[in-house]
Amino acid sequence: MKGLIRGAAGLAVMLALSACANDETIALMGPPTGVQATPASAFTSVGDSVSVVVRLVNDRNQSVPTSFVISNVGPALTVFYDTKYRPDYTQGDTLIVPEVKPQQRYFAKGVAPGSSTFTLTSGSLSTTVTVVVQPKTLGAALNKTTGVVAGDTVIIAAPAGLKFTPTSAVTFATGASAVAVRAADSSTIKMVMGPGAGGVATVTNVLLNYAPTLVPRTLVSTNSLALTPAVTVIPTTVSSAAPAFGATMTVTLGGGLRLTGTSTITIGGRSAYILSKTADSSVATIVPIGGSTGVVAYTNVVLSFLNSVILPAVPGDKNVVVGAVTIDPNANVQATASTVTLPAVGSTVIFSDGGGYAAGAGGKCNLAGGDGCRYYKFVLVAPLKVDFELRWDPGTSTDLGAYILNAAQNNFIGAADACANQAGGPEVASGVTLPAGTTYIMIVYYASGAEPPFFQLKMTGKP
Repeated sequence: MKGLIRGAAGLAVMLALSACANDETIALMGPPTGVQATPASAFTSVGDSVSVVVRLVNDRNQSVPTSFVISNVGPALTVFYDTKYRPDYTQGDTLIVPEVKPQQRYFAKGVAPGSSTFTLTSGSLSTTVTVVVQPKTLGAALNKTTGVVAGDTVIIAAPAGLKFTPTSAVTFATGASAVAVRAADSSTIKMVMGPGAGGVATVTNVLLNYAPTLVPRTLVSTNSLALTPAVTVIPTTVSSAAPAFGATMTVTLGGGLRLTGTSTITIGGRSAYILSKTADSSVATIVPIGGSTGVVAYTNVVLSFLNSVILPAVPGDKNVVVGAVTIDPNANVQATASTVTLPAVGSTVIFSDGGGYAAGAGGKCNLAGGDGCRYYKFVLVAPLKVDFELRWDPGTSTDLGAYILNAAQNNFIGAADACANQAGGPEVASGVTLPAGTTYIMIVYYASGAEPPFFQLKMTGKP
């Protein structure tokens, strides 16, 4: 205790002497000439603060004890004095913060995005401090958050002092959307909402108008979009709910849905051949694969108003049952082979037939090493280049191949038989030039499994 008393008393004496000495020093150094703030310009964010240390200085950059008055605070800031900065034993044993001291500290707190200033004054001298307040969020930037369905638009507005750029990308927490319109003044982005989109919006490459040299930032809205309903079924119209085996039919997509270049159409899970699509891609002409029974379903479709967003797999609302497999009785031997119609250049046809194959064993079938064959012929008045794709019942594990005999019928001018045993194919031959006259094609069966009940041969005429 005695040591503490002695220390306090000694400190009081030293402070008294120091005060006297400072007064004499000030008189010797001359009057103050300016106010110095460190830093003179600073950055902070909305809700955060930055400290500024201020001194009254003479022409030798020496501190002159004083206090300051805060004024002219800009709208982006609140400024307050640090009441705990540099406490001292100026009154005996009590530690207090003196009002007058060699330097003072202030905090500038960001309350809104913008660049604002404030002034600190001592007597006739003052300085101005600049603080750039950066945003942490976009605020409530979405113009609507409920009742939005796929195809509706939502506008994202930049807060005052901010702007978007031509490269600003927008994503929502879930689902997909696409930019519809960017305002000429970069203040808004209008989005077309896709199915299943919702949550907060995140926008990249946002600039500060009041600090254009700062690096663009990524900001998130504080309000959130209620989830837009997902597309769970595609309204579908079919030209026939019971097409014959190998027959063509059409499917029409409703609800503003459209097919794309990578779309597939299945019936009961079995891929159908797509022969053509209308100009607006809402109607497709297809040939179902044999044995297909069940729901018409689609992959890789888009909404007509949002073609940048792919819907990977959506069922339709119609069922189709493909008719029983029919069998050409003339295909067992080459001599009675039926004529198959070939496509014109630029078009595609599907030829379909059932089994069996054993009756066609031997003869030319031996050239392909097959255990059985079915025979068909092409009759042309001029050569034609054709792409072939052979498929068969995907429920079997056996292997088929397609072989086109040359004019001498002792070799082949093309074959689709490059793959090992597989469930349903495909086997492919591209760019086979068929000569004028009569040419035979053999569908060859390899006895690695049960005979498939049907096959289908896709043929496309090439220039």
